[in-house]
Amino acid sequence: MNMDKSFALLHYFQAVAEYNSFSRAANKLNISQSTISAQIKKLESQLGCDLFIRVNKHHFKLSREGMTLLAECQTSLNGLRHCMMSLGQTETMAGSFNLACSVALGNRVMLPVIDQLMATYPHLVINLVETSLEKAFFDDDLDIALNFSQPEPAFYYQRVADVDKVIVASRTYLKRYGTPASLSDLGEHRLLIQSKGKLDWPNIYAQQSKFSLPERSQYFETNLTKMHAAERGMGIAVLPTYLYSPDSQLVPVLPHYALRLSESLYIMCSKKKVRQPGMVELIVEIAEMIRQRLYDTTFTAECFPGHEAKPSGTEQAQKAAERILDV
Repeated sequence: MNMDKSFALLHYFQAVAEYNSFSRAANKLNISQSTISAQIKKLESQLGCDLFIRVNKHHFKLSREGMTLLAECQTSLNGLRHCMMSLGQTETMAGSFNLACSVALGNRVMLPVIDQLMATYPHLVINLVETSLEKAFFDDDLDIALNFSQPEPAFYYQRVADVDKVIVASRTYLKRYGTPASLSDLGEHRLLIQSKGKLDWPNIYAQQSKFSLPERSQYFETNLTKMHAAERGMGIAVLPTYLYSPDSQLVPVLPHYALRLSESLYIMCSKKKVRQPGMVELIVEIAEMIRQRLYDTTFTAECFPGHEAKPSGTEQAQKAAERILDV
């Protein structure tokens, strides 16, 4: 295999995978769709494997080999691009953008990302709109949003990552009420629940034959408030792992059940706004920076006993990379 020729074809592959479309990737690269298809076939031939699998007449998805290759491209090529832009093209991204996300995600993940982006691109401004409500793009004048449910086809979107969750309680709470050893023990405990749209506890209980929330369950609008309630010893909560730190007042409980919980995070914008110069590049860069922040988090054995600590980079990016691609 001629490695130089294969490397030269990688940007065609990454464009198709990240734009979710052969036609959009071809338009962005200013080549015909037949040309980009030919380049992908050439790369597949050189690698000796299929990178995309046809789902139906109009859709493809990444193969296992394609997911592995995309993860490496996102780690290596995006890092190289970011380095090159920071060295000599720090003013390529400019303008003011409104980005919406949940309060917890904005507080723990997006603030550092925005800080880094605005330091790299002096003429770029990203206004953070934190909300627990449904994102109303046109009413709220939003440019970009992060969402934990797959967007409608009317939007351009990329899947960023799968965010795992952990069941936690404070040491003070567990000392007072005891540590549950099974789901049946939760009937004697206080559960802290997110009030809008989250089915974490029902999904956990679905692993058992019966489902009944304890009478003293409490509801909170945001994950951040729920975390603070758990830290105060008010009950047991399910939290995304980006809110958990082994150094915090919270400790994991029932880890084998939490291991089955995760949500897919998407970054999205309207198809009208995606035509704006630099919009797709900004989305790709934000997605990569979020991915790295999420995957740089590692968990001790007490969080998920019997499982290895989560690695950063390639393996987790591979998990996030599986997506359906439009022709």
